Amino acid sequence: MKFIIIIVTVIAFTNQLNNDDYDRKIDQHIVSYITEIIIKHFTVKKTIGFTNMCNENPSIFEYNRIIDLLIDEISKYEIWPTIVLEDDPEEFPLSEKMHGYIWFLCFEDDGKEGEKVKEEIESTDEDDVNNEEEEEEKEENDDDDDDDDDDDDEEYEEINKFEETVYKLFNKNAFYPETKFLVITAGSNTSTSPELATNVFTSFWINAKAINIAVLHLHLSRFDTSTLNVVGGDDQNFVQTYTWTPYVERNCLDVIRVNLLENRSLEIADNNSEVNIFPSKIHNDFLGCKFRVISLGMDPYIIVTNSTDENGGTVYDDNGLGSKIFKLFAEKYNITIVFLEPIKTFDFIAIFGSLQGAVTNEVDFGVGVVPVSMLTSPLVDLTVSYTFENLRMQIPCPKQIPRIQRIVSIFSVVTWIMLMVIYFLGSLTLWFISNVDINNRRMESISSRNIMQCFYNAWAIFLGVSVTEMPRNCYVRLVFIFYVCYCYAMSMVFQAFFTTFLVEPGYGREFTSYEEIIATNVTYGAIDTLDNVVLVELGYEEHKGAKFVVNCADITHCVLRAMFKGDIMLFTGTNFPYYLALKKGVHDVSKCVCFYHDIAMPAELSIATQKGNPLMSKLNDHVQKCLEGGIHEMFWSQLKHTYRLQAEKKSGQSDMYFVFTVRLLAPAFILLFCGYAIGFIVLIFEICIFVIHEGGPLGPLL
Repeated sequence: MKFIIIIVTVIAFTNQLNNDDYDRKIDQHIVSYITEIIIKHFTVKKTIGFTNMCNENPSIFEYNRIIDLLIDEISKYEIWPTIVLEDDPEEFPLSEKMHGYIWFLCFEDDGKEGEKVKEEIESTDEDDVNNEEEEEEKEENDDDDDDDDDDDDEEYEEINKFEETVYKLFNKNAFYPETKFLVITAGSNTSTSPELATNVFTSFWINAKAINIAVLHLHLSRFDTSTLNVVGGDDQNFVQTYTWTPYVERNCLDVIRVNLLENRSLEIADNNSEVNIFPSKIHNDFLGCKFRVISLGMDPYIIVTNSTDENGGTVYDDNGLGSKIFKLFAEKYNITIVFLEPIKTFDFIAIFGSLQGAVTNEVDFGVGVVPVSMLTSPLVDLTVSYTFENLRMQIPCPKQIPRIQRIVSIFSVVTWIMLMVIYFLGSLTLWFISNVDINNRRMESISSRNIMQCFYNAWAIFLGVSVTEMPRNCYVRLVFIFYVCYCYAMSMVFQAFFTTFLVEPGYGREFTSYEEIIATNVTYGAIDTLDNVVLVELGYEEHKGAKFVVNCADITHCVLRAMFKGDIMLFTGTNFPYYLALKKGVHDVSKCVCFYHDIAMPAELSIATQKGNPLMSKLNDHVQKCLEGGIHEMFWSQLKHTYRLQAEKKSGQSDMYFVFTVRLLAPAFILLFCGYAIGFIVLIFEICIFVIHEGGPLGPLL
């Protein structure tokens, strides 16, 4: 019995030694193949990161030999700086982004995987299967259910850990969109190699939108000391190379189909592979792949219409500037756009919440009010800006001065007082000179000797009309001439300004500081998310001195109130009030839309997508060409023309004035009627004086 045990032990030891030699040869072939890939496809003098996820499984320690050999082999070339990274991305000592990663992902296997793969490659499925064989297989499978469940759980945990590692690595900005990933997988009791490759590609696609990935799946036989056999059969050492291409063959939103590039034996060393495992994967025809686009904001940043399809569902469409640019992109690359239900608000929290959909793969692109800011950049990737916007304080515009007020303000109050003083002094002087000397009194006309007639004549001269009778005395005439010249000069000045202000009275003074605005008791329109998030981040506090505050939940109502009532101020984008003014039919927008001169926050609007999206390069190039072609100017020109034709009502005054109309001459007629009223009062006053002083009937007066 002891002799038999010794013989078995010697045989096992001998087979183990032979198997070790065999394994070392296979390891060398694997390392040679991987090195060939690195030489052909990885940029020289760019850092390569090695990540090993095989360390924690002691039953697959043999794969660590391959990793050690590969690192030694790469180090011999001295042209690729290498960093061996820990299993946990939080421990990665990354000071710069990597240009390439070699990733080892191992699973425990029972040696039967190679046989399954060979059956997939070399044979086809049989249509007729013997019932007895099925029953036998069923019985065997029932015995292995518990083991399979354990294997499923372990592999599921490994895949989840791998996916979590990719996500953390992506969040650390540890690689570029062009970074190449070479993932070497080995083992698996529950998944075939295409399924395993699909899981790897899906992990990168969902978490990082990375596409420069190749999966090498190793199928290795191993020596089982318990049975003294090589598990997996003969000629089971080979490697399968997988890749995938997005936006083709149903690979639009998910990884549906992977491509087997090469099935290579590891029994012999062959370094003459012509297969390109990192081909260009973004083509010029996306074969109608559907992209989900969400519109954010309000008109005119998005111009959303909706209709009902044949199934009763709501179909949305957007003709805003951002959507027009993206539609041209979709038309060029054969893309189908599906517009999701829009978020029609300026609520920044709602907008940022919608952009989270790009992070969770619920949305592919966001258009409209997508500002390039420190709040959006960490969430999504942003294209080059296609338009510029300014978040500014809209304030009441200077109001048109009433014509009567403007005419009265031709002269200052002091000047009007001086005119009245000179009128009274001139009248009294004419009367005094005419009556001071008895000789002059006899020679002078009766009208000059009567004080009431002097006041009447002085007023007639003041208005530029004829007097009742010219003075006769030379002294009176001299004073009369000076008074006429003075009144003529003042009348010429008054009439010049009177004609101008009658046609265009002008506007009040523009506000130049917040103190002036607040002094008029203008209400401040608060927007919760804007005041509590954006302005707080900017440290903007000048608006907090307002005495009255109202919540502008309906920003459209507040903007219209600021334009037409002029009793509220609020922060808004510059294009939004102009759009509302055009929609309301305002002829001269500059007279009803005014902003405080200080710019609170200049903003650039762009198109958002998930970080790492491989389409960013093509989309940026497309946006740049659209801007160079003048799409921005064309869009706003067409928008203004359309809304001027479709204006709800005509508002505001035209630039064309008809001076000689009764409406514009109303101030002159008002003055005329005032003169009649004053004249009538003076007449009644004179009659009363006559009756009192003469004490007789009114006959002589009449």
